[in-house]
Amino acid sequence: MESENSLVKETILEEAIKRMGLKISDMISTKLKILFTCKYYGKKLVPYDAVQRLDRKYYTFSLNNELNKPCLNIMDVNIIYMLTNRILGGEGIVEIRKFKELFTFSENYFGKMFIEWIVEALRLNGINMELGKIADSPKYYHIYLPEEKVWQFTFEVYLGQQNIGMYYICFDGNYEIKQDVQKE
Repeated sequence: MESENSLVKETILEEAIKRMGLKISDMISTKLKILFTCKYYGKKLVPYDAVQRLDRKYYTFSLNNELNKPCLNIMDVNIIYMLTNRILGGEGIVEIRKFKELFTFSENYFGKMFIEWIVEALRLNGINMELGKIADSPKYYHIYLPEEKVWQFTFEVYLGQQNIGMYYICFDGNYEIKQDVQKE
């Protein structure tokens, strides 16, 4: 239990991630004229191989320019499907898939645009990132050893009132996530 005499401040990274979620919500809502929300769900320290086991996700790799550390963005494919459908004039539903590929050309384009907006939102919140590669499988990413710990920040994503999936952003477990404690 925390002492009444100490004030625990949120970490700089966690606060930037929360603000990024708010900025993404605002950017997408404004650009697409829809009610879109990224609701912060929490963070946890997990082994990288647990992140690689997340199923039916869209994976992108980014690089933190200041620390030369990798960052992984992961989102449910339904987020891409529904938002692309909405952009193209649909109701924001997942239509019956008749393709062998995970994404159509339009979905690939929007997925990349979505990640570029995330990178921009991170930059606006003091985390200087650069978009790396995009893939639909974690087997294409060898950025950490399987047992290495990563910070996994989680968001619930909503289109209107409907939960359309989860978005994760992962940073190196050694990334400075400190709690500043101020004692009286």
